[in-house]
Parts: sequence; C-alpha cells; structure tokens
Amino acid sequence: MAYPSGNGSERLAYAADVLSAGTAADMVVAAADTIVTVKSIILCEMGGVAETFTLKVNDGSDRILCTGQNLSAYDTFVWNDIFVFGKTGGTSTLKLATSSAATIHWYVSYIVQDWS
Repeated sequence: MAYPSGNGSERLAYAADVLSAGTAADMVVAAADTIVTVKSIILCEMGGVAETFTLKVNDGSDRILCTGQNLSAYDTFVWNDIFVFGKTGGTSTLKLATSSAATIHWYVSYIVQDWS
C-alpha cells in the first residue's frame, strides 16, 4: 500500500453563514488526490428559529450523512463520528444544506492528507 507523499495538516474551518433554502454551503473541499478525515462538526443555530438540515459529501453525486436533522432555535448540534472522504482525480465537498433560510455558525475540525 502506498503512503501519502505530499503534505498533511490538521485544520479548523469556520463560517458564520446565512443559508438560503434549497442551496448548500461548502464546508470543506477536498482537492484532487487528497483525503480529508473529519474529526468533528459543530453547528450552532443563531437566527432564533428552529431549522432542519442535511450534511452530505458530493463527489459528483450526493452521499448523504444525515438528513432531516432538527436544530432548535439557538441550539447546538455536534457530529463527533470520524469519517473520511476524497476522490482520485477530482474534488469532493462536505456540504451543509437547510430546508429554509437559516443563520448557522459552523466549525469543522479535519485532517488533510495529500496523495499527489
């Protein structure tokens, strides 16, 4: 089995997003020939309105991680199950989508490994 020949690093992504209904925010983008290991995701509802959201990975097709998840007003959701995504020769993206317009702050802790 081959080992990564490029660089790797641990990172934290943060955004304070106002999401539109029917659109998805890019949380983490894995460049071609990289693997992303997501350690945790924290979502905080900041608009004072209960929301429903979906987490997915898109590598040309949507791969649903969770869907129809409720997030109460001013509540926090924590995903602490480690998972890995990436694609040889193309990008893949961790996305957050809501069923209605929403104000959500999110944090993603992840490790990037470069296989190029």
